Amino acid sequence: MQQALVRRSDGSYLEIEIGDTYCDTYIIVSDEELYSSDWDCGTGLMRAINSAFTSWVLVVGENYDVVLYGRNAQGWALAYGAMASIHVWLPNLIAPRSQITTIWHYWPVSFGLLREDPSFADSLRYLQDKGELPTIAVNTALSPAVVDNVRYRFYRSW
Repeated sequence: MQQALVRRSDGSYLEIEIGDTYCDTYIIVSDEELYSSDWDCGTGLMRAINSAFTSWVLVVGENYDVVLYGRNAQGWALAYGAMASIHVWLPNLIAPRSQITTIWHYWPVSFGLLREDPSFADSLRYLQDKGELPTIAVNTALSPAVVDNVRYRFYRSW
């Protein structure tokens, strides 16, 4: 099963579960409901994402890796990393470029490869088909980076 959480620009949320033969969508009506949900588990993760991006899409793959797309006043960002370490790499994702350590001896990952990865493919396609995730060029390269010994990959338009 793949899961996605979408924060639209109007502040509303959609929770989407995608399995082999089904797709269920739930509406989360408020920030307070989201902050008390299983998505946050009292960790403050949802508050951190909301403070970084005005609208965003978080996709949790079958292996608990995540794809995060976020939009703010500066532009948009796309990241791929482990759900277990998102607290570490999320602040780094929006930090000034001079503070981001890129690991040049690792290959970047393209959005096209993520879109074909069985762990994310159904969710990313569904979200793009429904207009919840914008069209992103398949050759958009996510550069490898490291912060506090945690590796992730990212692309930013700014």
